[in-house]
Amino acid sequence: MVRLKTRKYKNQQNYKNIILEFNRSLKLISDTGLLKDYISTKIKQATNSRQVYFFLFSAELNRFFINGDPQLHRDIYITPNDKLIHWLNSNETHLDLKKSFGIKSFFSERENQLLEQLDAMLIYPLRVMNQIKGIVMLTNKTDGKNFNPDETTLLAALIDQASFAMENAFLYQQQSDRLKRMFHTDKMSIMGQLAAGAAHEIRNPLTSIRSTIQYIKKDISDPGKKQLITNLLGEVDRINEIIQGLLSFARPNIPQVETVDLNFVIQETVQLITTTAKKKNIKLQYNNHSKNQIIKADPGQLKQVLLNILINSIQAIKDQGEINISIEENENASHVSYAIEEEIYIVISDNGKGIEEENIDKIFDPFYTTKDEGTGLGLSISYGIINKHGGDVKIKSQVGKGTTVIISLPRFLGKNIENDTISSQ
Repeated sequence: MVRLKTRKYKNQQNYKNIILEFNRSLKLISDTGLLKDYISTKIKQATNSRQVYFFLFSAELNRFFINGDPQLHRDIYITPNDKLIHWLNSNETHLDLKKSFGIKSFFSERENQLLEQLDAMLIYPLRVMNQIKGIVMLTNKTDGKNFNPDETTLLAALIDQASFAMENAFLYQQQSDRLKRMFHTDKMSIMGQLAAGAAHEIRNPLTSIRSTIQYIKKDISDPGKKQLITNLLGEVDRINEIIQGLLSFARPNIPQVETVDLNFVIQETVQLITTTAKKKNIKLQYNNHSKNQIIKADPGQLKQVLLNILINSIQAIKDQGEINISIEENENASHVSYAIEEEIYIVISDNGKGIEEENIDKIFDPFYTTKDEGTGLGLSISYGIINKHGGDVKIKSQVGKGTTVIISLPRFLGKNIENDTISSQ
């Protein structure tokens, strides 16, 4: 009897230490991915469970996905209307499927198939402000034994703390993303003003230089010197092209908005680069996963953006490769973690050399380029065009594996474009 009491006391002390250490560590982690990994590891260590699954809620897709990532397992999900969620809300406690085996008759066939596929045994809700924001599922223990009451109580305490930690991490991530977008917009605005001033100051003397060179060229008969003059004029013209690019970046044309079939715009653009792609043995693959791709936009400007990105993809592939272009939306947006109904997405992926992680944030900066040739203004101008359309551009890349560009566009005309168009008439 004394030995049992001593063992129980030691277990209680051990569980208390686990909770204290768990709570301290949660305060130090703000990254959602690291947080999920840490929570899973600690729960497995504390209970000897073989596997721990996290289902996190995506408000945009209105479903719970493993790790909150629809790209990971799109066919493994739980909806807010599922019987499992109803049971967890009604009972406000965890579900032990081994003790409540008959509960399976209450669930739908799809839910039972999911629970069987994951070999789920214990199910805990991640509850924040009386709302279920996620679900934690545990499989059997590694030793095959049942979970004892102390372990289920410990799990409840750990998961309560994990719920608030996950919520704080999500809020932190949203705020961080919002600040990053604001910083980038402000930076682009300042650069645009500087670029406009610099272009104006350079263009006037450059015009005089070109006129003078052309005048001198008439009096030169030596073929060698004449060629030097021709080369010099070519360099002047190249500077002029850079200035024109700066002006396009600083003062992008107001979109001439009309009803546009995005499918048609992409097909036309792909045709323009088909020959260039074939010369490098690059396969172009286009898929339309959208049910309705009619939007309000400037078709000419959209083609300019698509051409810039597709040419970059071609140049990123050394000899042979593949470029995939797709239109995606809502539940079909496999490349978009949080697709929303009001937006449509153009996704361009290549298997080129990729971009180093520390350089991805610089990719839209004027004059930044990873190519041997080029002004580094193409993506800056493209970002400005999409921003004017009320959209956004995101880039994901891995060195040696390739790059994915995700363009989001509103389905309906953004207020900022309407105002610009009205004021220009």
